[in-house]
Amino acid sequence: MKLNLGCGGDYKKGYLNVDAFDDTIADEIMSATDLKIEDNSVEEILMSQVIEHFGIARSLYVLSECLRVLKPGGKLIIETPDIRKSFEIYLKGEREDRKNILPWIYGVDIPGMQHRFCFPDDLLEEELEKIGFINVEKSYFEFDEYEPILRVDCEKPQEQSFLQLITKLRKKLLKNKEVDLDDQLTALEQERLIEFFISELRSLNGKQDNKIFEKIMIEGGTKSPRITRIFIEILMDQQRLPYDIGEKYIKILKKLDETNFLNMLVKKLVETNGFVGEQEKLFDVVYNYGKGIIKKLLTTSFIEDNMFKDSYENEYDDDFKYEHNILSEKLLMLKANRLFQKGVKAFNLEKYDNAIMYFKKSLMLYRDQILTYWNLGRLYILSDKINTAQSYYRKALSLFKVINYEKEEELKKILGEEMNKEKTDDYNNPLISLRQIYENLE
Repeated sequence: MKLNLGCGGDYKKGYLNVDAFDDTIADEIMSATDLKIEDNSVEEILMSQVIEHFGIARSLYVLSECLRVLKPGGKLIIETPDIRKSFEIYLKGEREDRKNILPWIYGVDIPGMQHRFCFPDDLLEEELEKIGFINVEKSYFEFDEYEPILRVDCEKPQEQSFLQLITKLRKKLLKNKEVDLDDQLTALEQERLIEFFISELRSLNGKQDNKIFEKIMIEGGTKSPRITRIFIEILMDQQRLPYDIGEKYIKILKKLDETNFLNMLVKKLVETNGFVGEQEKLFDVVYNYGKGIIKKLLTTSFIEDNMFKDSYENEYDDDFKYEHNILSEKLLMLKANRLFQKGVKAFNLEKYDNAIMYFKKSLMLYRDQILTYWNLGRLYILSDKINTAQSYYRKALSLFKVINYEKEEELKKILGEEMNKEKTDDYNNPLISLRQIYENLE
């Protein structure tokens, strides 16, 4: 069987023509991320002017489905706008050239026809190889002056059993709604865990090594008990993991999920003092703390609830509730930034106590943001708490020892002068970005 995936109005004889939206000529309507096709059953897949409609995260899941259904040695052919050539035409062309090339870059404003992400050739090659495709070959051509095309031919390797496990994992994550492909940041953070699983499976090299499975359990379970549990279930189902070991892992991972393990780790991070300018180090401390809990659970014959009591005796502050299924520095920083934005709003509304509360909460989640310390310094000056204000200015200044900033000496001078000034109207407004300060320097 051959597959014309995302056929639109382009019917191909000898292919199963599939589209998610347009049933004009499609033989089947199905999502490219959830093909109703058996594993290892397709000889060739053609995706012509399709992948640019998905975005990065969804593209990974589409390519994973392609790998799953292709036979070993099966071919995948992708044609997509050549974004490098398109931008070259735009930058070098006249006004009419720019007007004509834009729809090829961005698509058109019709449902299903907008372009979410056009892959540069090197990035597309990288993503294909990450999924597991081999023998990636690129070529370039034009049907029209304003339609430069990148074509990529690749194939599924003959020996690909561990890659097939990963395609099953991605498919099950979607089915169980553990991944939201419209939330690209979270999906890509989840993908980092999947890449870790791939790396560990590759190191097995077809052998049975329970130490590797234990590493997957400890590190994966700390990052995401739920995703790791799904992966362990797949390993057991495919008879890659001894049943007795898998059963124990599943029991522990279920308990971690039931007790909101990731919220426990975030609570640990929030309650850990210090680490000014050392967010990465703090995250590692919390991550190792989580791994330590799982290691302890692996050595016990039964799981005691009191192993988790320190973390669950108190209700969580809503501002710190962690609703993702993956522990991620980037997602913590995003949460901290939202609290920072609330602090800025309260500052502008002259609700200084609320502003102080939000900025402090932001710092508990993310210790590397100089503007948070700086704004707290200003707020405490406005509250006539000079000693407290100076302590936050000093913390802001201490960041220069561990983080590089543009125009560093000028920033240090401004911070130092502000710390030692009497209260003035200069403190009445929050700092939203360093750009505010850089613009005043020019």
